[in-house]
Amino acid sequence: MSAFSRAFSGRHSKLDIVYFFYFVSHIPITLLIDTQPLLPIDLIPKALLSLNSILTDGLGDPFMVIGSRARSDMTWFRSLLVCELVLQLPFFFYATWALWTNSPRRHAPLLVYGVHVATTMVPILGTLYRGDIDRSCGTRAMLAGIYMPYLLIPLAMAYESMNSNTRATYGTSSTFWKRTPTFVPSTIEIVYSGESTSTNETTTQAPAEPTPAAAAPPPATRSESPKLPNADEGLEPLTSTSTSSFDETTPAEHKDSAPTDALELKFHTLLTSANVDIEELQKQSWKGIPSSQRSTAWCLLMGYFPLNASRRSQTISRKRREYMDWVRQTFSRGEDALDRSLWHQIRIDVPRTTPGSPLFQNPRIQRSLERVLYCWAVRHPASGYVQGINDLLTPFYFVFLAPHLPHEIDSLDDSVMDTVEADSFWCLTKLLDGIQDNYTHAQPGIQRQLIKMKDLVSRIDAPLAVHLDSEGVEFIQFAFRWINCLLMREVSLTSTIRMWDTYLAEPDGFSSFHIYVCAAFLLKWSKQLQQLDFQKILLLLQKPPTESWTAKDVELLLSEAYMYKCLYHNSPNHYSAAAAQKR
Repeated sequence: MSAFSRAFSGRHSKLDIVYFFYFVSHIPITLLIDTQPLLPIDLIPKALLSLNSILTDGLGDPFMVIGSRARSDMTWFRSLLVCELVLQLPFFFYATWALWTNSPRRHAPLLVYGVHVATTMVPILGTLYRGDIDRSCGTRAMLAGIYMPYLLIPLAMAYESMNSNTRATYGTSSTFWKRTPTFVPSTIEIVYSGESTSTNETTTQAPAEPTPAAAAPPPATRSESPKLPNADEGLEPLTSTSTSSFDETTPAEHKDSAPTDALELKFHTLLTSANVDIEELQKQSWKGIPSSQRSTAWCLLMGYFPLNASRRSQTISRKRREYMDWVRQTFSRGEDALDRSLWHQIRIDVPRTTPGSPLFQNPRIQRSLERVLYCWAVRHPASGYVQGINDLLTPFYFVFLAPHLPHEIDSLDDSVMDTVEADSFWCLTKLLDGIQDNYTHAQPGIQRQLIKMKDLVSRIDAPLAVHLDSEGVEFIQFAFRWINCLLMREVSLTSTIRMWDTYLAEPDGFSSFHIYVCAAFLLKWSKQLQQLDFQKILLLLQKPPTESWTAKDVELLLSEAYMYKCLYHNSPNHYSAAAAQKR
């Protein structure tokens, strides 16, 4: 097999091969032909003069006429030739090398080149068709056919490079945070991943050291999908106009179901005690929280509900009223009084939030999500609203609404919807307070975590790290979204909620522990990734095959992440290797 065949076997697309020969051929064309109109005729070798004669006299090309016959009104064309010689010729050598080596960084330069050349070809073709040149229609058509490939190939190059660069950086959508999740259940599923199946079953303790994941739970019971009315236009009125929703007689906690088995009873006892033992709650929650107790447990673990039961009702009622007062003040004057740019972006993003779920396509739910996101953004100007925050709101909203899902959304009382909305706002605020530098200017928190993740992977699986580096794969190209959206685009909402049970039980679960989860998630595909090239690596990592994941898969992932944390969190070189190399 020749060196050329080896270089282009399997790793290059057919278009890449076309582009390669396009640039290789352009080097002699530029040097030997396109420079002739720029040179004095005495400096042009006789052989090249004969070639020029074929172009101008034989084919009738008006642009390549040289010497005294050159038209003065073709100065614009000669200016393009100067640009080709000075700017494009060096790029031809780079492009030839980049395509030969299959460089992953070739797409952006090829995009710029394709747009530039396609633009310059427009006046050339326009002159051939409509310009003041003494040529027959047949000659004009023939010349247009000769020049047309130099428009079509750069256009194809620009289009293909734009798509490749988008896929390599963000996945299958124009932005990583807008990508439609790989799969979203068509109906809302109550999560039972933390429940035991028998009162005699021995519960698994939170791992003091890495242990295999627990057995998969029985199939979850699906609630009836809510019926969806047509979406209303404009800003929906507030769901409540009085503070009676948060009357002191209203239970502070969500209406969780009564316990039905040993695990639920254990959580019920914990959550209804006079002073909740937060360490015991964290220990029990690590293994998964029964869905019937999850809403109250999450509020306690987030620090939103006071641990002291005697203070809880009054505190929560005050916080809920405070939020609804903000809503009334913010939206009382209509949309014209809002920050238009911010409101417009939120209105665009909310319908894209879990688009396959009827629950989050309900207009009443969407208006509620919009209010939460807007109120949070205007009260956090350091970061403001960033696309992806809308995803982080949905687990809270679903968990708090889940006890009421047997009822149709539009039949729920305003007080219920106000409670869900207010509690979702405060829990989202608590969550983002711990990771807000992920969303401030330049997103420094994510940048630091990407460095940590790369260092961690290189220590756990050096062959994988070496292969990713050799293929030119940067962690930012796939892991940015993993951190920005907490892997919500890679796994189902059901799996996300189970993961958050553990995150809430871990110190700095959404920042520090999440990096170990991301590393464990990447390492699941290690053997497969080491057999793939740049494009296929990114396609796999941006659309990982998690459609069939069960609770067992999620718990195994969490156990592996916990093992890596135990092994590397206090390692003296861990997280500092990259900095040491820079020094």
